[in-house]
Amino acid sequence: RLEETEAQVISTRGTVRIERNGTPLAVAKGMAVKPGDRISAAEASSITLKFPDGSTSSLHANTNARIDVMQAVPGTDLIAHRLRLDAGRIENAVTPRSNSASRFEMATPVAVIGVRGTKFRVTVDETSRGEIVEGKVEAKGTGSPTPVGVGAGYGTIVPANGVPSAPIALLPAPNLKNLPSAFTVRRPIIAFDPVPNAESYRVLVATDAEFTDLLGESITKTPRAQIDT
Repeated sequence: RLEETEAQVISTRGTVRIERNGTPLAVAKGMAVKPGDRISAAEASSITLKFPDGSTSSLHANTNARIDVMQAVPGTDLIAHRLRLDAGRIENAVTPRSNSASRFEMATPVAVIGVRGTKFRVTVDETSRGEIVEGKVEAKGTGSPTPVGVGAGYGTIVPANGVPSAPIALLPAPNLKNLPSAFTVRRPIIAFDPVPNAESYRVLVATDAEFTDLLGESITKTPRAQIDT
């Protein structure tokens, strides 16, 4: 039988708000997050949640989300997680499951993206966008009965009509081989080779290789950014 579970805050930066039943909570690393909680990260802020199965979700700056469902069957690897993203950006690293009934879903105002074990990003602004780093997801829009399968290295855009696009190839990541292995200044300048056809770049700095403990981020039109950490 599915029972409710809790996630844990493993990283927080800047101004983050968690509301439970309309009441704001004091946000701190290690605190529990429960189904129904609303989470928001302000400008230059972020928060990362870790679920009991080891999956993580990192909410970036200017993000508003809610934990809709967080359940598991004790003693099995059957889980049911559903997050709703109303605005902003969430990066997810989902633990692979052997149970075909398990699900990890990201809902937006116009789509639901379901996975079973993958790394993917979801952004909501004028549209809903999914970008797949590893694995595969299934995107189903509110305006179409047919889901769209999207594999690693591809993305999909769901506009206001709720119809997901066919998979779109993502641009390759910039070459970072000339960057130092670590930065020792508080406002590092990060420069890299340009990527052909790129209109802008999102630059993230974190303390860990999984980027669950974010220190700063920046969106720039050029392949150069100075990050406030």
